[in-house]
Amino acid sequence: MSQTILERLEYLRHANSNRQWTNHDLYRLLYRTDLYSLAYERIKSKPGNMTPGTDGDTLDGFSVDTIHAIVQEMRTERFHFKPVRTTFIPKANGCDPFSRNCRRPTGRGRELGG
Repeated sequence: MSQTILERLEYLRHANSNRQWTNHDLYRLLYRTDLYSLAYERIKSKPGNMTPGTDGDTLDGFSVDTIHAIVQEMRTERFHFKPVRTTFIPKANGCDPFSRNCRRPTGRGRELGG
């Protein structure tokens, strides 16, 4: 993990607390491959992240080549999120007519926070 990306993210977290501050370089941050490596390290072991998304892919196949492909699509403004898979889960009490909405993004969508 890159310490500079962690420092940059911490700076952004702090700066975003000021409502007058505008971030003009956020999109450029998405060109950094170490950002995706950090995101992958933080979400790979969480429960459910190896569940296939709408495209059938899981985070298990995520690689450096995938990261470079995403960054290239970001640079050329060709990246698009794919639709998420929605499942309705009944609430625990069983008598509530409403159910919870559970959405599963694709593997790439999870990595980018979609």
